[in-house]
Amino acid sequence: MSPDDSTVDEAAPDAAAPAEADANEAEAGEEDEKARWRRALDFYLEGRLTESLALVDAILEANPESDLRPRLERLRRRAADRIETEPEGEEPEEDAEADADAPEDVSEAEAEGGDEGSSDEDPSSGDDEASEVAEAPEEAAPTSEQAAEAATEVVEAAPEPAAATPAEASGAATKTEEDALSQTPSGRVVRVETPPPESKVAKKQARAGGVRRVVRKPAAPASGVTSGSGAAVKSTAAPGPAAVKAATGPSKLHPNAATKIGVEKIHGSVENVAKLIRGLETNLVRIAEAYQRVTLVSKRKEQAYDQLYEELRTYKDNFLLSAQKPLFKDILLLYDGVRRAQKRFEDGEEQVSREDAIKAFQDILEEILEVLYRRDIERIEEQPERLEIDFQKPVRRIETDDPNEDKQVDQIVRDGFRMDGAILRPQEVVVKRCLKEKGQS
Repeated sequence: MSPDDSTVDEAAPDAAAPAEADANEAEAGEEDEKARWRRALDFYLEGRLTESLALVDAILEANPESDLRPRLERLRRRAADRIETEPEGEEPEEDAEADADAPEDVSEAEAEGGDEGSSDEDPSSGDDEASEVAEAPEEAAPTSEQAAEAATEVVEAAPEPAAATPAEASGAATKTEEDALSQTPSGRVVRVETPPPESKVAKKQARAGGVRRVVRKPAAPASGVTSGSGAAVKSTAAPGPAAVKAATGPSKLHPNAATKIGVEKIHGSVENVAKLIRGLETNLVRIAEAYQRVTLVSKRKEQAYDQLYEELRTYKDNFLLSAQKPLFKDILLLYDGVRRAQKRFEDGEEQVSREDAIKAFQDILEEILEVLYRRDIERIEEQPERLEIDFQKPVRRIETDDPNEDKQVDQIVRDGFRMDGAILRPQEVVVKRCLKEKGQS
């Protein structure tokens, strides 16, 4: 057998490989990524699942973009499945205890097995096997790297975790072994003989000190190994539990483990629902607080509007009062002037002359103009001969036959006034119009 051949029994790592790896790590100080991955694989095959998971996580954390990421994730998934189904450091429990009729089962197995199930084995068969092994040429022991790569191929070829019957598991193991044998570089056939498990009855009899009678289930006949010289070589080394588990796939979960997983899933679902409810409650509280804030802001705005309206009303009243108060004072002064003229006429012993009356009214007019002047109101002093439509307004028309007198101002009926340069009241006048000219045109 050459070192390049990859067999199933090569997948079982050498017990001294982890110790050598630890020594190399202590001497070198730091190992490369591939060596760490092989070390994690060795831990997995030896059943040190927790250490394997920790090392895989450390590799992925150090280099998330590693080329070995698919293999590392697959190894982590396998280790996690093994931890769930068979806890580290504990042996799997037996499916059921042997009942009281175990001796009868043993006898039935002997009857069915015939010569193959007899308790007395032919000593010559052991000698023949020993001679066959002795005749086989010695081969170099596989290195730790070859064993790690062979085990990785077996792990990668293993199916995803699924429940399988014992018959399906046995068939899967046989197929995996045949695939591994057909892919050897040298074309030689290598067969690994797996010893059948010892029956529970035999174990009990051995513990009780009775006759150790081993009853074994019928196993598939082991095929020999054809070497280059034609000699048959039989491999008597049994594969490790990790290699057998990787080849046959995961076994059925114990009912208690399945129930525990179901309860954990239900518990996780309940926790998720509780989180959603708590989130809804938090959102409702936030909405209520936001509504209260909006209501408070609305009340404050209403109060501000009411206060603003009140201030505007007060300002308006004060403004009107402040604007009209000077006017009222001027009117009172005008009242005083008219009252003085009246008193002068009443106190006079002689009859009031026309000139005195005109002078009294002129004084009153001047006081009125003074009051208007304080309000920026001025009388229009212009008196044009013809109509000026800008500040004059005709209120009456006088017909004339002379075209030259057309639109001529004949009389000012009322004076006009300006306020800050704008016409407050136009000057009302009487205008002459020539109708004859209009008719001829």
